[in-house]
Amino acid sequence: MKIIHQNSEEMQLKDGNTKSVVFGGIFIIIALATGFSAMFGSAVSSIWVSLLFLLAGALSVFASSSIFVSISKSNNQITYQKKRLIGGSATTHAISDVFRVETVSSWREVTRSAPQGRNGFSVSTPNQQLVVQSFIVMKDGTQLPLSHQGGSGFTMYSVVVGTGKDVAIASTVATFLGVPFQEITPPSAGTGINRGGIGTQI
Repeated sequence: MKIIHQNSEEMQLKDGNTKSVVFGGIFIIIALATGFSAMFGSAVSSIWVSLLFLLAGALSVFASSSIFVSISKSNNQITYQKKRLIGGSATTHAISDVFRVETVSSWREVTRSAPQGRNGFSVSTPNQQLVVQSFIVMKDGTQLPLSHQGGSGFTMYSVVVGTGKDVAIASTVATFLGVPFQEITPPSAGTGINRGGIGTQI
């Protein structure tokens, strides 16, 4: 999430989900490489592997989305857009209907494989990663995500709540809108409250 334009009356923000595009591109490259090698061999399995990678890559690229938010004080309006390669959505909201801006941090369980031991087996161990996402929350409970949910890279063994960039930008948006800002942290960090099920995401 970043602010791409701001003056006394207008603010524009953009957040792109680049991970899906990167992974999709990698899968497509693998598919092309596998398919090219299959052309010189007779292994049917190589062709199927190539097709699977190509399908996964295409789905990842087409599923990627970007968020664009335009705020106009003179029009008392927030224009919220979600763009995809195919399709998307756009909604408008009144600034006067904004309740607050918040940055939410929560723990997500991820599984990591440990290196192989002497017995030759690798062990998958669950781990907790801190993920962060910012929202504009409307008075009716509707949530407008300002960013895609992203991992901070920190685990339970290195407890750091939120990221400075996310918090700073969300706080700037709240100040511009003239509404409160709140950072909601996971209970395990011992510094905040658990996020209740507020409203509906768009």
